[in-house]
Amino acid sequence: VAGGAEASFTVTNSEVAATDVVVVSIKTHTSAGLFFAAVTQVAAGSFRISLTNLDAAAGNNVLVINFIVLKAEA
Repeated sequence: VAGGAEASFTVTNSEVAATDVVVVSIKTHTSAGLFFAAVTQVAAGSFRISLTNLDAAAGNNVLVINFIVLKAEA
């Protein structure tokens, strides 16, 4: 991800409901860049993660991202 840029991707997971809460965190990264991860959309069967590089330097590494799905109660 270029410095100051954002990248998004969709995670598919059949256990996710549109009413669930998904929490994401960055476990590790190994090069330049200061990253912020956020869940920007939740739908039945998927959610979207957006990564923002808050640094001026480009990040050219592999990030390990953790997430947890908190199930909504009816």
